[in-house]
Amino acid sequence: MQQGIKELTGLLNKASYAYYTQSDSFMSDRDFDMYLKELEGLERAHPQWVEKDSPTKRVGSDLTPGFEKVVHKVPMLSIDNVFSLEETQEYLNGVYKQLQDTAGGIIFTAELKIDGVSLSLYYSQGKLVKAVTRGDGIKGDDVTENARTILDVPLEIAYQEDLEVRGECFMDKKVFKAINASCEETGGSTYKNARNLTSGTLKTKNVQEVARRNLRFKAFGIATDVPEVTTQIEVVNFLKGLGFPNVNPAIVLESLDHFKEFCEKIGSAREAGQLPFDIDGIVLKVNSLGLRETLWHTGKHVRWAIAYKFASDQVKTKLISVIYQTGRTGKVTPVAILEPVDLMGSTVQRATLHNNDEIARLSLCEGDMVFLEKGGDIIPKIVKVDESAREREMVPIAILGTCPSCGAPLVKKSTEQVDMFCTNTQDCPAQTQGRLEYFVSRTCMNILSLGGSMLEKLIANGSVKEPLDLYDLVPRHFIGIPGVGSKSISKVLDNIDDSRKLPPPNLLAGLGVPLIGKETSVKVMTQFQGWVGLWNALENDIARVEGVGEKAASNFAAWRVANPGFLDRITELGMTMEYKPIINKGGSLFGKDMVVTGTLSTLKREEAQELIEKNGGIFRKGVTKKTNVLIVGADAGATKMAKAEKAGIEIWTEMMFLEKIGN
Repeated sequence: MQQGIKELTGLLNKASYAYYTQSDSFMSDRDFDMYLKELEGLERAHPQWVEKDSPTKRVGSDLTPGFEKVVHKVPMLSIDNVFSLEETQEYLNGVYKQLQDTAGGIIFTAELKIDGVSLSLYYSQGKLVKAVTRGDGIKGDDVTENARTILDVPLEIAYQEDLEVRGECFMDKKVFKAINASCEETGGSTYKNARNLTSGTLKTKNVQEVARRNLRFKAFGIATDVPEVTTQIEVVNFLKGLGFPNVNPAIVLESLDHFKEFCEKIGSAREAGQLPFDIDGIVLKVNSLGLRETLWHTGKHVRWAIAYKFASDQVKTKLISVIYQTGRTGKVTPVAILEPVDLMGSTVQRATLHNNDEIARLSLCEGDMVFLEKGGDIIPKIVKVDESAREREMVPIAILGTCPSCGAPLVKKSTEQVDMFCTNTQDCPAQTQGRLEYFVSRTCMNILSLGGSMLEKLIANGSVKEPLDLYDLVPRHFIGIPGVGSKSISKVLDNIDDSRKLPPPNLLAGLGVPLIGKETSVKVMTQFQGWVGLWNALENDIARVEGVGEKAASNFAAWRVANPGFLDRITELGMTMEYKPIINKGGSLFGKDMVVTGTLSTLKREEAQELIEKNGGIFRKGVTKKTNVLIVGADAGATKMAKAEKAGIEIWTEMMFLEKIGN
């Protein structure tokens, strides 16, 4: 599972780089959205394996070398997606709940979601002075000279105060078609889609060429407080009054049924090719600009708007077989192997089947023709079987009762569970592999030269069974492993030896005790000052450590009973035993009691804690009278915010925090 998260993170980052920076797409927008949903789900289930560069924690970046970088006065955050009316209703319910005391009710608007490139226009004394791309959400590229060639971008407006106008830059379909036709005539390469060509054009250094490509701009918002403008409808009228010739119209929604009718109307027009430009959905916004401030935002998305993406396509292909995979925890997951098929711009060869119950529900047989889709689910999935295409003699997919890795029986952990687990927790190669890959990961013991393939061979030849066996490895254990020479062996052994010096929280996190991740490991090791103190601590004392709790303490106590010789073993191995975090008295945060609430966009919670302590601050779990600073991330706790405001405690954004410590 850890490798899957890592691979998915790499794939999405590669796609994001191609999309935003190279103006290219090897993955459809819908595919990207679905894989991102998959990654979000996996990260929620396995937070200890979240990669530091995870695309779920940041806005995609179109920053390009060679362009001046401009910091946005107001971050240009993106909009989260929903894929069904049910998800739309859930979003509405969340807004209603948060704003339940709002007098006069909550009004929403709807507008087209143009498939283009976000652009921010800065005006001063009525004149255009800057045009900046979204970039990474914090800073963007200065494309002012290119933006000046767009006829929809007025060089002067009827407003003398400073003003920031936001909108979408795009290309009409007929212009895109003509450019591609010209490329074909001259033997040049054609462009994949209008969005990519728009992005590439904005980053072109030849202003005359930009002008020839006839880009368009549709304004949809302002990022400056204008006292007389208090709603989205007023924003639209305000922009028209300033002289913007192309403003994205918005309608006031009367109900969810009204929204449904609007989506169906626009969707039909889109499918019939009646729209002059590409759209990929409908944006639903809270009409009141004041209420938007109350809703706050995540580190990546605003919370006052949501994008309803149009229903995904379905394709039909052949089911070749079903394989089963065993993870670190022993969970066994069935995966469908398919004849390759293009699904919304990408080639699909595998689809999750989740569990045996799903196979039974579908009544799958080898050779079935099956329908795939990428709707609101996480990854490509089989939604139904084309029973009319079935031959008489079809072999049903066998429901697996034993582990594909070791052959041990599979069981459900409870009557409520649908997932099956391998009962061989000690000798199952797949589980052993998963545990070891987690142990050597960057978050834990950081033995990165010891990859999955090498671990697999070491397990197979009997050299390694448990994580601490790694410290008994010598050169002869690597004999016979293909592609592993003396230099590689020396590097691996040096990395293993270096890992002994890592602080106790790394080792504790690497053991994989349920609910004992890196953050919890730091807490308990800080409290008990290292391994000896923790080993001898009572379960109740561990549970009382702030942020740990009874379940995590119980899990550790059970693990301790099952591994009675562990403390002696790590002492013999020369592992770091004591843990006394060094307080940096010269740090910029020295003496400050600091609390983090919500989800930070670029840092994991434990990384924020490490930075606070590294710079002399004191990390606390809850707001008290001693608290000096509250660092606020996405979904910040309302109670903590209220306490901080009442007590006059400083409230910092993540950006302010990073600026304070010089990051």
